[in-house]
Amino acid sequence: MQRSFFMKIARRTPFDGPPRITAPSVFCAAPGKPFLYRIPVLGKRPIHLHVFGLPDGLSDSGDGILKGKPAVGIYPVTITAQNELGQTEHCLQLIVAEHCFRKPPIMGFCSWNAYGNNVTQEDILQTGRDMLRLGLADYGYGYVNLDSSWQGNCDPHGVIVPNEKFPDMKAMCDELHGMGFRAGIYSSPMRTAWGAPPGRDAIPGCTRGERDLRFAATMGGIGREHHERENALQWAQWGFDYLKYDWSPTDAVNADLMRRALWDSGRDFSYCVTVKAALEYADYWKTYCTAWRCCLDSNGTWDNLLSRILAYTPWKEHTGNGHYFDLDMLEFGEMSLFRSELTDDEKIVAYTARILLLSPIQLSCRIGGLTEFELDLICNEEVIALHQDGLMHAPTLIDADALLYTYRRPLENGDIALAFFNLSEQPRRASYVLPERCSVRDVWRREDEGECTRLQYFLPPHTVKLLRLHQC
Repeated sequence: MQRSFFMKIARRTPFDGPPRITAPSVFCAAPGKPFLYRIPVLGKRPIHLHVFGLPDGLSDSGDGILKGKPAVGIYPVTITAQNELGQTEHCLQLIVAEHCFRKPPIMGFCSWNAYGNNVTQEDILQTGRDMLRLGLADYGYGYVNLDSSWQGNCDPHGVIVPNEKFPDMKAMCDELHGMGFRAGIYSSPMRTAWGAPPGRDAIPGCTRGERDLRFAATMGGIGREHHERENALQWAQWGFDYLKYDWSPTDAVNADLMRRALWDSGRDFSYCVTVKAALEYADYWKTYCTAWRCCLDSNGTWDNLLSRILAYTPWKEHTGNGHYFDLDMLEFGEMSLFRSELTDDEKIVAYTARILLLSPIQLSCRIGGLTEFELDLICNEEVIALHQDGLMHAPTLIDADALLYTYRRPLENGDIALAFFNLSEQPRRASYVLPERCSVRDVWRREDEGECTRLQYFLPPHTVKLLRLHQC
């Protein structure tokens, strides 16, 4: 794999230095439903955390994991962290309301590229342990999501039963929750879901019976007999917190049947629909879904990555404030499905696109096999802070000149995130005139570049420059 010839990135320091709390400033929860949040904090251990202002029904277990069933309200929560090198304080506005979407894009893990249809319960649990050990949880990676290949058959009530690779779903979720992670699961409204495990010709989705001719025949089509409610109740009983719902073409009718089932399940689910969410349903996706996808699966090639970045353009006006366009799983690391062909520069482009475009970030590789460079790439607290910014404002494409893209995004404190993407095959010179004098910080390097009113950079092909601007 070619090393980076242009981009230099800072080294990660998850367990060094004074404490740094990496939680967002705004978060939401559903009233009366189980709540779990692990406070992400970097710095030398041991770190002592104290939380003030929690609503009735929530408590801090003493290990930085907030649990309980909160009551309706808006709560200013203060978190303090102290170690032998210093102390810091972080303010979190916790909004507890029905169907509140005020959350930054999720960060976590998805099993598909990493393990494909060979995934096991132990793979999922080991992923959580590795994310804790390497400090990823303290950068805000809070989800461990199981993709397809967990399914066995259906019981007489239409509930999908796990196969032999998943002997105890509830125990798996309980162990992930004990680490502070939310747990995710996968399904489909199609009669036959994608991703059958070895030895099985087919696995069930949430419908069966005669095919409903209103919908496409993909994988046997969607059945007239619906079991969204029964399956959502089962997933809630096991303890899942996230659903990836996968079919093509992705329509609002079947999406809404599952959305209502999740809302009535007694658990607070994040909800992502995929794989071909049409623009004609944009008002639905941005009202009711945490995330949606309408681009190709990631496969570790530059052409594939480019096509998915460009697929975002018509969605930019529909993205933000808890509803996000999904660029699919990250395409590097040790994976079962393919070997990534991306250079290190291209990996930085891939990650930066998720940061600026507010896509969910889902690692999908063997976490224990990540290289030092890849760990530095996914563990930059200043880069992640842009992704988790409390304003949750979609970026503006301010220039698109022959695959030289300039994106600008306002941030909660008044700063500006600015990125120049050279997605072309030629070196390009990027420039931008600032409306006022600003201090400029290279976020990937975590270095200040001084003050100026005009930015100008030379970018080799397939590279990006990511900046944070502060008005002087």
